[in-house]
Amino acid sequence: KGLPDAMRDLRLEPGDLCACWSPDWPSRAISWATSSLFGPLRYAPSHVAIIAPWQGKPRWFESTTFARSPCLYRNLHAQGAQIQEPADRSLDYMNARGRAQVYRLHDRYALNGPESTDLAQTLIAEFVEPGITYDAAGALWSGTRWLSRSQLMPGADLESVFCSEMAAAALQSVGRLSTHYNPAIVDPGRLF
Repeated sequence: KGLPDAMRDLRLEPGDLCACWSPDWPSRAISWATSSLFGPLRYAPSHVAIIAPWQGKPRWFESTTFARSPCLYRNLHAQGAQIQEPADRSLDYMNARGRAQVYRLHDRYALNGPESTDLAQTLIAEFVEPGITYDAAGALWSGTRWLSRSQLMPGADLESVFCSEMAAAALQSVGRLSTHYNPAIVDPGRLF
């Protein structure tokens, strides 16, 4: 299956968030657990990636336990922070009968050139280059609404990260998300 024309022709911008849904049971459970009747997305995504420039192209930065292709930066299959081709990752979801949608920052909050560079440098230096692993326990904690809003929720240590925690921390680094907000409680549904 190829990408639909709308996806192939899409111009990705730094700071774009890619929301992904999969039909498998773990993904459905994540979507169900992180959805909100009051949020902009009634059925929350199960996975999130953020777009940032690398080697002159927009790239898909994510923390995941599954990607078919090796990380472009480290040239190995990684579980955790990595860089992928946006078209390849979109196709992974589509071929699994899922979907990927792009959400763009409002024009007022669009990243300028230096901010785009800062976003990419933060993602690479803080997450991809050191090989930060996927934080399955943190992802589970963040999906528990009552616990993640209590004093029992640990702060973000960023020694291992789940997908939306990494995206939230990256948005904080360029001033698009308040630094008073704990990235460890940002599940895919809350990011939107």
